[in-house]
Amino acid sequence: MDVKRALKSHMPDYEDALLAQMAHRNHVDIIITRNTKDFEHSPVPAMAPRQFIELYKPNNVEYAVFDATARQGIATGGLQLRD
Repeated sequence: MDVKRALKSHMPDYEDALLAQMAHRNHVDIIITRNTKDFEHSPVPAMAPRQFIELYKPNNVEYAVFDATARQGIATGGLQLRD
């Protein structure tokens, strides 16, 4: 069922369309992706990770920011709970 709907969708990438159809069938609220452009016609809204964090970050959590595309060494970062 998802495969057929993905093939008929107006999304440019089949794999993204399949993911969107599965998300829709499973009542997913938001798809988090760095490639929001390909999800413009998705039945489930998509947003970038940074946008998601800005909207839904709990008040007692701080996030370290790092460049995941950096080629020098291993990118590090993560969560830090505030007391």
